[in-house]
Amino acid sequence: MKRADVNWGEVRRKYESGMYTYQRLAREYHVCTQTVWRHAIKGQWQIGREEAEKQILRRCLMATAKLLETAAAGATERLERCVRAKRTTTRRSTRYG
Repeated sequence: MKRADVNWGEVRRKYESGMYTYQRLAREYHVCTQTVWRHAIKGQWQIGREEAEKQILRRCLMATAKLLETAAAGATERLERCVRAKRTTTRRSTRYG
């Protein structure tokens, strides 16, 4: 594949996805790593990659927050049942004690 045949828009999208390094892209498209690096610097690909990473982190944080919220609600419910059971047991023992 000649350099002129490389679809640099496609290369950029792959790099910005965060799943590809300069080295991997260079091997895949049969160009030098330095060539990929030059295109990335000139096109400011790092900005797109950082934004993609931020979006991934946001999704992970939201999913984690939802899991924590669910776990906290379950723990609260179990604690309330335990407290109610303790109150019931305490009342019975004071009545018959």
